[in-house]
Amino acid sequence: MMYPKSLQQRLALFILLPVCLLLVLMGVAGFVYTREKLISEWRVATILQLQLAAHRVDMLLAPVKHQITSINNDDGAEGIPKEVFDWSLARLAQQRGVERVILSWLHTPSIRQPENDSSRPERIDHITEPHFSNFVEDRSISLISQVMKDRTPVGQIEVVLSYEYLIQDMIHSGWWRSSKAFLVDDSGKILISANAADREWLGETGDPLEIKTRQAMQTSASGTLMDDDMPPDEVCGYFRLEEAPWAVVMIAPGRKILAPVTRFQYGYVSIAIVFVILILVLIRVVAGRSVATIRAVSRAAKTVAGGNYDCCMENGREDELGELVRSFNAMVSQLQERIRLKEAMDLAMEVQQSLLPGASLRLDGIEIAGRSLYCEETGGDYFDFLMSAETHGRKVSVIVGDVVGHGISAALLMTTVRALLRCRLSLPGGLAEVMGDVNRLLCEDTESSGSFMTILCVMFDMEKREAQWVRAGHDPGLLYDPSDGSFLELSGSGMALGIDKDCIYEANSRKNLRSGQLLLFGTDGIWEARNDHGEMFGKKRLMDLIRSNADAGVEDLVDIIIRNVREFQQSVRQEDDITLVAIRINDGLTEEEQVP
Repeated sequence: MMYPKSLQQRLALFILLPVCLLLVLMGVAGFVYTREKLISEWRVATILQLQLAAHRVDMLLAPVKHQITSINNDDGAEGIPKEVFDWSLARLAQQRGVERVILSWLHTPSIRQPENDSSRPERIDHITEPHFSNFVEDRSISLISQVMKDRTPVGQIEVVLSYEYLIQDMIHSGWWRSSKAFLVDDSGKILISANAADREWLGETGDPLEIKTRQAMQTSASGTLMDDDMPPDEVCGYFRLEEAPWAVVMIAPGRKILAPVTRFQYGYVSIAIVFVILILVLIRVVAGRSVATIRAVSRAAKTVAGGNYDCCMENGREDELGELVRSFNAMVSQLQERIRLKEAMDLAMEVQQSLLPGASLRLDGIEIAGRSLYCEETGGDYFDFLMSAETHGRKVSVIVGDVVGHGISAALLMTTVRALLRCRLSLPGGLAEVMGDVNRLLCEDTESSGSFMTILCVMFDMEKREAQWVRAGHDPGLLYDPSDGSFLELSGSGMALGIDKDCIYEANSRKNLRSGQLLLFGTDGIWEARNDHGEMFGKKRLMDLIRSNADAGVEDLVDIIIRNVREFQQSVRQEDDITLVAIRINDGLTEEEQVP
């Protein structure tokens, strides 16, 4: 699966695309809902329009039918008086829309006899359904009712109404003139149509919509139908009359009738497209500006990574991206300061490293190697090899020290002690006197700071095979004898330098040093190193390493021990400086190994 790599691609995929889809879905849902509501409103309006037309026809038929039924005698026992009967027929003939009233007798009616004749008609029977007569020159509607005597029909009354009178309101309506409109009976027979086509039945042309309308009229009194297309080719509405078994049917072009829906559809879609495009453009512009700012920060970061720090970015924003630019400018400014500090620290590291012995020392009867590994650029650990010019190489002093803490302050104190020691060792006096003088001078500088330094200073006299040392608060050195595998600590009393200017130090000595013996002096960064589990390296592991690698050269031994310490720490960061000095006693150098 392809994953967008650039921020702009991710914005397009995870913001623009979902927003676009959401807007489209909301637009489609809103369009469908609104369109259905408009169509529903159209259906209601169409039914109401047809109902109004049918109601007007019913209102013209109803008075005539009521007049016919009102001829009946209320008593119904003696029949209808002849004068009343004739007056009612005359009044019926005067109704609006009534063209004529025809009275027909099945035989010579006794109603023509005097009033007190018992053969008078008793009542007028129910009115039949209106009958349509479709003569071109005289289209009419007939209402027929039976004249009853002793429950036997003796004649009939036919009331002929003008068809144009009944449908005059319908004909003058706008939809009748502009649409296909019909008045049909229950069977679907067309009584009258608005167009000039000579048609007899609804649906006789095979029009599916007319056929569906004809079928629907059998089950419901009113309704609307349309094609499935949108907009449909034609729409249809029908409504059944109450006073006659007829229905008003209107069929009109779908585009014309549903023109408001179509206009809404196009308008809605157009507005929706413009709205979606506007939102997407707005998101694109906002996202583009954000991406442009991020790109500018990225380019500036590459410039800074290339070593050019003069790339302060202009910022006119007050949002989170503006805060990012301000933070970037502040970071570059601080980075410049840190780079300058780093350069100064690198220089200080070079200077401090140059103060330490750069190589091992091989003299007649002794080999010395040392190494310091700082946890920062500079540190407080110190080791040194000093030969006395007066003794012509017969005496050498080995110094190992550890300043409390590490970093710049420890490095400054370390260089101060180094200078004091080197200066004082060049003057007459024993090791105890040397350490006391250095301590007094150092206390003048550390009295207010509280800093101090531990020192172990050992002087080897190879002619006498003797080692003399002074401990100033430092861990004892180790003397390993490979002949019996034993260790001896070079202990002794003494306070760290820089604490008490009146402290008196004492010298300790070890005579009869034998060839092959190893002496190791180090700082607590070795045995106090911890691993991931918080376990310390310890002096036991150090002794085991010395014992198992006693035959190695002093340089190799130092490297082996430091490498094992680093491996023991694993991923734990070095927290303290590490210094180690290894010394091996030997029988003397060959002529090729002699120092010139």
